[in-house]
Amino acid sequence: VCVCVCIFVQTPFLSNPVGDYSRPWHIGAVFIILGSSLLGSVLPLMLERLPISPATQEALLVLFKLFGTGVILSTGVIHMLLPSVESLGHTECLPDMFSEYEGFPGVFVLAAMFTVHLAQTTAALRRSSDHKHAHSTDSEASHLLPERTNTQPASAGGCGHDLPLNSDSEKLGFIMALEVGVATHSVVIGLALGVEREHFQELLIALTFHQLCEGAAMSAALREIKFSKMKPVLWFVLLYITSTPLGTAIGIAVHDSYNENARGTLIITGVLEAFSGGILIYDGLVNLLAVHFRLAAFSEASFKFKLAQYLAVWSGAGVMAYIGRYA
Repeated sequence: VCVCVCIFVQTPFLSNPVGDYSRPWHIGAVFIILGSSLLGSVLPLMLERLPISPATQEALLVLFKLFGTGVILSTGVIHMLLPSVESLGHTECLPDMFSEYEGFPGVFVLAAMFTVHLAQTTAALRRSSDHKHAHSTDSEASHLLPERTNTQPASAGGCGHDLPLNSDSEKLGFIMALEVGVATHSVVIGLALGVEREHFQELLIALTFHQLCEGAAMSAALREIKFSKMKPVLWFVLLYITSTPLGTAIGIAVHDSYNENARGTLIITGVLEAFSGGILIYDGLVNLLAVHFRLAAFSEASFKFKLAQYLAVWSGAGVMAYIGRYA
């Protein structure tokens, strides 16, 4: 629906395509992006198969997860928020309300953050209510259920690397919010690749690495929350690896009529990017970064390993920030 609106909502601000359009190369790009997304998604699994000691393997997985956290945060800020500001900043092409008030990208980012926050706190309150009900109806059973606080996240196997989500429904809510943000952004950038002419090769190379890093980050987040069943994990991975190729395929189909400067295109892509960016920024800071660095496993680690964890986050953010120069 969004793509149809972008195509058919015409405005006087049309742009003539620059450069030749190579359909075979664009079709090949669908499979290149699909392959890089899949490779990124299986990287954490490949790390688990390395012939190294369990302690070294666990340390590498922690660093890999933190690298992915940096990727998620940088994607939200640089690859989503800034393009949203650019799209909604074409005030000469947009309704007067966008020139009268330039803070709309920030408004949509805040709306996304408050939406995710409301969903998570509602789920936590419901869980608390259920626990109180169980305590009042079965006092003996309640003594067997130790309470957990938000300041000390639960850990599995003594490793202390799990998110403070106590049920599959809460885990599902967290990863769904993350997936919505990433998948929406993936379709938008895939569409941009599908219609690109002049800088197609540069954009394809940048998006190949972009999907590789982002896929690794998503897979690390999925591994972190430890679903009791594999089915939701497989569905989320499938959704991620097909989002950008789907957007590229749509772009190939509509490249003759797509107008990136049309009013509908600018508004829809600007709003979607801002909202998706808000989701990723919130999840990256609140559910990943803040949780990890207050775990006992981090505070008890050696100085070198603490420094390595900081560097992992910064490196992930830095890599995606550099890719943002081209995509």
